[in-house]
Amino acid sequence: GEFEGMKEKIKNPLWIPDFGKPEIHPTFGCVAVGAREFLVAFNIDLATLDESVASNISRTIRKSNGGFQYIQAGPATLEKRGHVQVTMNILDYKKNPVYRIFETVKMEALRYHIDVPSTEIIGLLPKNALLKSLEYYFLCDNISLSKDISVEDIVRYSKKYLKIRDFDSSKIIETYL
Repeated sequence: GEFEGMKEKIKNPLWIPDFGKPEIHPTFGCVAVGAREFLVAFNIDLATLDESVASNISRTIRKSNGGFQYIQAGPATLEKRGHVQVTMNILDYKKNPVYRIFETVKMEALRYHIDVPSTEIIGLLPKNALLKSLEYYFLCDNISLSKDISVEDIVRYSKKYLKIRDFDSSKIIETYL
């Protein structure tokens, strides 16, 4: 109901404020804050300048077309880099891990005879988002993932398996904690 609807909504027991009375301040208004799972901004590079390919693959991986729930995806052209991307927000990496989306995009790119040379992480992501993917790849290679794996090794293996370019430990949230 946007701001105009808040005058009535704030009286609803589900919307009663944590502090103060359930009413809008006459001159200040109100502030609402929400929280969600970490969003992982993940882009997958395609070795083509044909944006329709990225658009088609983006449509394929979205729930509205039978793809993944918790994914927002679209095409982007990176003219300076000479390719297009499937650019996406993974809204819940626990339900749809990075590796699953990456492998699906690689599989779809095969239909167009297009290579997937690299990926990128925009902003920060939780260490666990990478560990879930490394666990998958390690199982494929019959390697056990140590619970004590170092951040340096997480970065190294993420670059290897997920082809993440321009990536280092500064992209992992836990390095700041």
